[in-house]
Amino acid sequence: MGHIWPDTFADHRLLRMAPSTPALLIVFCRYHNYVADRLLQINERGTFNADLTQLTDEQKEAQDEDLFQITRLIMCGLFMTVILSDYLSSILGLVREGSTWSLNPLEVGLVNIRRLHIA
Repeated sequence: MGHIWPDTFADHRLLRMAPSTPALLIVFCRYHNYVADRLLQINERGTFNADLTQLTDEQKEAQDEDLFQITRLIMCGLFMTVILSDYLSSILGLVREGSTWSLNPLEVGLVNIRRLHIA
């Protein structure tokens, strides 16, 4: 429930990139599926039903979509954190200087980050 196809990617252009690019994509795909499994196991608010035999086909599809979308949001936040803290500090050369600075999206505000993305 809520999974994406494991260890697959659809764009053949990724094969022409550095080997780390498809490897990172597969790592993020596997982590997406792990997070979806954990969300179903934890089921903090009792929203999901792990016993699929009790659900109709429509309920299964709705639960699968809900789990997928929640997991997608979590993965987008994780990816944004990686980009804004690790990748951006490397581009700016802060890693070589020994600086611990990173751009925290919660401090800057998601509205400003979205404006940067659109521009």
